[in-house]
Amino acid sequence: MTRLFDRCTVNRGFRVIGAAGLVLGAIGCSGDMNSSGAPIVSAHGKITISGKPLDGALVEFIPEGDTKGFGGFGMTDASGAYALTTRFKEPGVPAGQYKVVVTKAQGTAAADSPDHIIPPTEKDEILSPSYTDRRSTILTAKVPESGEATVDFDLQSGKSRRVTVNSAAIAAPVPVPTR
Repeated sequence: MTRLFDRCTVNRGFRVIGAAGLVLGAIGCSGDMNSSGAPIVSAHGKITISGKPLDGALVEFIPEGDTKGFGGFGMTDASGAYALTTRFKEPGVPAGQYKVVVTKAQGTAAADSPDHIIPPTEKDEILSPSYTDRRSTILTAKVPESGEATVDFDLQSGKSRRVTVNSAAIAAPVPVPTR
């Protein structure tokens, strides 16, 4: 009788632990992983350089301050238009303040990459470091909590420079720590 009681107690313990694991797993996998409670807002725009559409440029929104989530990125098309997606391929970005980085390598950066969002690892950057450097970009954007954000930039021609692009960082943007 004691032996039967011990076996039932052990089986009940495994069932309780298993059920708790399923409940916690369901809670952990539900909801929007990117937004951290912030609403996702449709964000798009147009990038031009000296008034002409900039085709094949990578546009990256990097969160600043208290902005939640990881930001977003997109590629410009032949008309210079872009639409941002999160790193989870959700359309839009969380509301908040962003630094904006625009990079455009000489050649066919978008066509060379399998996802059409990762430029080749070594090309001549045609834009000024004022637009391409994550730490010193002069471009900023504010995404409202509701509606949609249309963010257009008319960039000025700048001096080309040789750069090495870290494709992994662009494929999955590194989150900027929030305070």
